[in-house]
Amino acid sequence: MQAYQLRIEMTELPTVWRRVVVPGKISFETLHHVIQYAMGWHDYHLYDFSTSDEPTCYTNNLEGIEEYAYLRENPGLVRDNWDEQILASPQVLASSAQIDPILKRAKKLDYLYDYGDHWEITITLEEVIKDYSSSFAVCRGGKEAAPPEDVGGTGGYMDFLEAWHDPAHEEHARMVVWGESQGFTGTFDLEKVNQFLKHKLPLGKSNIEQFGKELNQRLLLFNEPIAFNLKLSPEKAGRVHLVHCMLGFLRILDERRSVKATATGNLPAKLVMELFGQGYDYLYAPFRARSVRKEDDAWFISELHALGRSAGLIKKYKGKIGLTKKGEKALESSATENYLGLLRDYVFTYNMGFEGGYEVLPAWLIRYLIGLLARYGSVERESKFYSDKLVRIYPLLLDPHESEEKEKERFNNAIFRWIMEQFLAEFGLVETRRAREPGKWGDKQLVRKTELFDEVLITW
Repeated sequence: MQAYQLRIEMTELPTVWRRVVVPGKISFETLHHVIQYAMGWHDYHLYDFSTSDEPTCYTNNLEGIEEYAYLRENPGLVRDNWDEQILASPQVLASSAQIDPILKRAKKLDYLYDYGDHWEITITLEEVIKDYSSSFAVCRGGKEAAPPEDVGGTGGYMDFLEAWHDPAHEEHARMVVWGESQGFTGTFDLEKVNQFLKHKLPLGKSNIEQFGKELNQRLLLFNEPIAFNLKLSPEKAGRVHLVHCMLGFLRILDERRSVKATATGNLPAKLVMELFGQGYDYLYAPFRARSVRKEDDAWFISELHALGRSAGLIKKYKGKIGLTKKGEKALESSATENYLGLLRDYVFTYNMGFEGGYEVLPAWLIRYLIGLLARYGSVERESKFYSDKLVRIYPLLLDPHESEEKEKERFNNAIFRWIMEQFLAEFGLVETRRAREPGKWGDKQLVRKTELFDEVLITW
């Protein structure tokens, strides 16, 4: 596989540099992520790539992309020099363009990160490697720590360093605390950079690597040393309750070719009763039905059906419910691949739990919950421990027009039911328990992470 050795150097701080090797055919977005990990930044801000010989910018600035497209489609609306400047620089989504043709032509790229602090970086192509065997980027060297996020540009960084290095400075203690909160250590750690590049940014083409990369980016905190384990044992993945039930459900549909849907598009009653009789129900549930006669009676089976359809594994066609090509392929794939794929689809495609018309926990906040479980989950704790911390992170999880105490109780109950019991427990990541408290109304809701949690997610 072809790869490129690049020197990444901060323009105004040239003593801060990195040398990295990146596989070919990656997008500008992926190159951005490589730079972020190499510099120890957190992917907080807008960025763009450009070259000196051509005006196109490759960026994540969606507003700028839309503004450029609008003016291009409506040239008569160009009003001033500012609009002309926008129109003179085509804006392309960084995730949609590969670096190869631009890098080979220009040999150098200009990278701008954080339009406020305005970090300008020069990326120089040093070598084209023809036989690169790794499926991830590697940092081969570098010097000095990069400035922390939001330090205030070069001037702010100089002020920060002055206080950081001088114990007698009146701002020393505060700047040390703030710097550490930003992950700043004052040194460049090559091993740490390569751990992040290897585990957080897999660049192979297999489905497992693609799922891992997407889950790392969308379901975990960017700058935390935690990543999905792409070498998770298929035997252990296959024993996870939701995966086991989904694959069993798909096998039944495959063996029968298809089943006749009801008038409302549901599974036939006979199949629902058969699945229920085989134990298709939530792993944890506050109460269980003794019998069911239709899909609407069997919440778990209904959810399994809905997840299969939203994940593209199951389809309804001409009054029958059967497998899609993707569903047939899932039966041939490893349980590890199915685990990661179902986890992705459950969070980002399937409606994983609404209460009163509102999403219980937005997908972008699940990364904080996973981080909290990784840190505190070895000890069984009340679910309230986690829901209270989530509220502190994002107070708008509570309705400000209602009693705070009642809102916290409502939110905790929703988190325990929809997120802990019906999501994380179903993927084998937590164990939940309800315990009666003498003299009190309601159960104590308890959670702890499982041994599998530390196998699905690796830390360093």
